Amino acid sequence: MPMQILTEQTIINNRYTVIKQITEGGMSYIYLAKDSISGSNVIIKTLKEQKTTNRIEDLIRFRSEANAVSLLNHDSVIKIIEIDTFNSIQFIAMEFFDGIPLNEFSKNNISNN
Repeated sequence: MPMQILTEQTIINNRYTVIKQITEGGMSYIYLAKDSISGSNVIIKTLKEQKTTNRIEDLIRFRSEANAVSLLNHDSVIKIIEIDTFNSIQFIAMEFFDGIPLNEFSKNNISNN
């Protein structure tokens, strides 16, 4: 089964319109989307379908991550908006912060001691 990648203008659960794919990781794709309820940009993280991994374990890990983050309440931690499924694709909708990716920030701000 091919990996399920959302395309621009895909509307997820009659709420989020995909603007573009931002990146992908080992387990997920990350998209920028527009929330039709709040009018804000959000991040949509979708679980990849992997041929080589146990789908149940991936799903448990994906949902556990979202549930753990949703319990946190701090200005420096993104807020989870929704954890759901769209056309059999697991997704997490979360706050979007525009800025420098953490890996780039870290490279530029590590002291040479």
